[in-house]
Amino acid sequence: MNKKVFVHLTRNWHQGNPYIRGTLFDDAKKLPPLEAQKHIRSLKTRNAIQQFLKTANGFFSIVNINGNSGWMTVDRIRSLPLFYGLHEGKLFISDDARWIRDQVKDTEIDSVAREEFLSTGYVTGPDTLFPSIKQIQAGEVVFFEVGNNEEIAIHPQRYFQYYPSDFLDEPKETLFRRFETTLDRVFQRLIDYAEGRTLVVPLSGGYDSRLIAVMLKRLEYDKILAFSYGKPGNTEAQISKFVAEKLNINWIFIPYTNELWHDWYLSPEMKAYFEYADGLSSLPHIQDWPAVLQLKAQELVPENSVFVPGHTPVLAIQIKKLEALWGKKKCPDCFFEILRQAHYNLVPSSYELLKARNSRYLHKFPMNTKEEVLGVSDLWAWTERQSKFIGNSVRSYEFFGYDWWMPFWDVEFTELYEKVPYKHRLDKKLYKEYVDQLFTNIAENPFEKPQGSANTWNSAKKKFYYTAKRILPERIKRCLRKKRELRSYKNHPMGWYGIHDESYVREQIKSGYSTINSLIAKDYIDDFNNQ
Repeated sequence: MNKKVFVHLTRNWHQGNPYIRGTLFDDAKKLPPLEAQKHIRSLKTRNAIQQFLKTANGFFSIVNINGNSGWMTVDRIRSLPLFYGLHEGKLFISDDARWIRDQVKDTEIDSVAREEFLSTGYVTGPDTLFPSIKQIQAGEVVFFEVGNNEEIAIHPQRYFQYYPSDFLDEPKETLFRRFETTLDRVFQRLIDYAEGRTLVVPLSGGYDSRLIAVMLKRLEYDKILAFSYGKPGNTEAQISKFVAEKLNINWIFIPYTNELWHDWYLSPEMKAYFEYADGLSSLPHIQDWPAVLQLKAQELVPENSVFVPGHTPVLAIQIKKLEALWGKKKCPDCFFEILRQAHYNLVPSSYELLKARNSRYLHKFPMNTKEEVLGVSDLWAWTERQSKFIGNSVRSYEFFGYDWWMPFWDVEFTELYEKVPYKHRLDKKLYKEYVDQLFTNIAENPFEKPQGSANTWNSAKKKFYYTAKRILPERIKRCLRKKRELRSYKNHPMGWYGIHDESYVREQIKSGYSTINSLIAKDYIDDFNNQ
């Protein structure tokens, strides 16, 4: 290895050159590590490397060193993050951002990155909270080489960007058949990866995790376990239990309370998890963490289980914002307003900062139609929020030693959903109808509703809130959200406002930290400031 390039990898890497972490599929075939390494070594040009990455499936990171040059990459969704930094003519590469921080001697948080982190919960683009530490973006490969002058040149290139376009002009029934054949292959890859291990589904009340459970039953995989969590009797858990019962899947409930959250949040284990998961760029995802803690402590799942979360490219929040904004804002202001309302909302932030951090999107894509604005918004959400916050939630499984797989971020499903027309993506219409139809075909007595007064399926109250969100001015909605959060300390279904005492939480909410993630982001930055 060149003395100017230093690699420090700590998390289950296949050793040798190239270093590989995770699993690669070549179409339907899972590549053993040695075969994957041999194939990667055969790639002699940058073009060949990019062509390989464009078709590679699975979840992986790769570091390849070849004399005075090399490259490093993450998969399309940055599921296994990599970081790098330059200092005094040396390049440092690691899966541990803190190690790089020590090498490059970065001690001060960048003020712009700090403001963005407090507003979103992550740092956008290739940046982190510390200016000399960079992260490889979703669908990016970073080439590097040591020149004759001993200077190291860095060349990041994107081999994939999620941008819905080239829409399929087909009847709904034809699209359903495409979904069926694609999902069968996607879930067969999951089953091949699992190799007979127990698949653990975090089963919520939503459509994504329900589709996972339905598909596994459809393909007759019998080692399935579902779990839910929160305060006893919460609606999400009721629906989760109902779905599990109808599909004849074993179901576990992990209770949350304010008091338990207080202990969990202040525990040494949570502190260690934050340092494991944050990459100095992303707010660690805490929702599943206590449930996985309890599942492990009580030995409720086998040690070699594979967790299967329902994260998908079926994004809804941007399209709802776009429908409300279209005609009121001109492009590209419409795009920036979607970002402000949907993502830069943990605390009020500078509109100038939002535009400055995201102006690069203006020069790459047209934004003259609804479809174009939504395409760029989905690209942004995929690259930033989905990869750095939602997808990063799998660290909670890794932290406790479990494996994971995200079937809806399989390359084949992603490429299909990119082509679903706007009219079908609005309110997830096509997707929901497909899941309902599949659930009806697979489940036992599917039309029976879950019991209990907390059931909100198709309730008048839910419809009222949905209507109010569409018609009320944003100023009034912000006020109502703050009032709702002030009432949430004791009655929130997750119980997680118990991380601090009630008076502190109410004080912070009044100051603008109006959601659980905004409170945690503030704690996170305050901890750095107090070091």
